[in-house]
Amino acid sequence: MDTATFTMGKILIIGDSWACGEWDFEQKLAHEGTTHYIRDAGYEITSLAKGSASNSKQLDKLEDHRDTDICIWFLTDPLREVVQQPTTLQDYHDVRKRLLEKSFERMNKILPNAQIWLIGGVCRVPDWVAEKYPSWKIVVEDLRAWLLSDDTHIDTLCRDWQYPDCELDLLEYHEQQEKLITKHRIRSDHGTDTKEHRLFWPDRVHPNRHGHRILTDELILPMLEEAKA
Repeated sequence: MDTATFTMGKILIIGDSWACGEWDFEQKLAHEGTTHYIRDAGYEITSLAKGSASNSKQLDKLEDHRDTDICIWFLTDPLREVVQQPTTLQDYHDVRKRLLEKSFERMNKILPNAQIWLIGGVCRVPDWVAEKYPSWKIVVEDLRAWLLSDDTHIDTLCRDWQYPDCELDLLEYHEQQEKLITKHRIRSDHGTDTKEHRLFWPDRVHPNRHGHRILTDELILPMLEEAKA
């Protein structure tokens, strides 16, 4: 796309592998996704995203980018940062909320004057964000559910550990989440006419270039046009 580069403030994208773009069968980055499409539309943009990055690791990188005007943040599972694994379902939800609150407070201190645009990727944007951070913009609460036109949220469990000592309610919760994820991946594998296949193939986990194109065209670019005006 031949277009002039728009002169506006510094735009960043941060996050985990969902923010990086499309991944191939071998878990190698095949397309820069949202970053590519924003740049293709004529905007200057920098991506700090990295596969498997925690929210806190991405925030560490912002220390050198305090002049950012718009930060597009793909949220990841806050339990990537957990030190001691939760053992009950209530503890699981409480720890995730506490870690998210810590990350949001830190973001607010690092970039107090920037526009923060949140995208629920591996982690859904919690409902309380709109009230606690009214100046932030929620691009989409749950990208997977939005792309699939499905209200069912899936906790993609980013953990290197299991739950040998957890209570039954937490174990049952994770087993249910694994069943939903498995169903999602099977439909990506075998249903070429399904949205899962069209928007999450080939690696079945991350939105592919087409999913990123829809996100960018329908949500992000109109917001950038409004910010530019």
